[in-house]
Amino acid sequence: MHGSDIDSYIAEFDRLIDEAGYNRFDIGVLQKFKEGLQPSLVREVLTHVTPAPATLAAWKQKARERQTVYKELKNAGLHQKSTGDRPPHSRRGPRSLGSTLPDAGPESRQPRIPPPVLPR
Repeated sequence: MHGSDIDSYIAEFDRLIDEAGYNRFDIGVLQKFKEGLQPSLVREVLTHVTPAPATLAAWKQKARERQTVYKELKNAGLHQKSTGDRPPHSRRGPRSLGSTLPDAGPESRQPRIPPPVLPR
């Protein structure tokens, strides 16, 4: 998924599935869809949707919903980067090794490689 455009990702994923001759019910298609999403979006879906989506259609719907919430929070100036359970950086002292990794949230502009076409 490039940036935070879930609709483009879904359209491209569907196009590639059709081009490869797969359908949404084939084994592995759902897993490839989730692998192509931003990790933070997968986390948002899994932590805010109960029960977790079980079908490709449900994952598409819930990913769109969580992305919409993210954009609305960001536009209202209410979105904060995830810090986990830790207090803000300035309050926790020296940085741990884990905190040196870049954030891969929806706000990340690093392009992601689209999921590969599944072998038949």
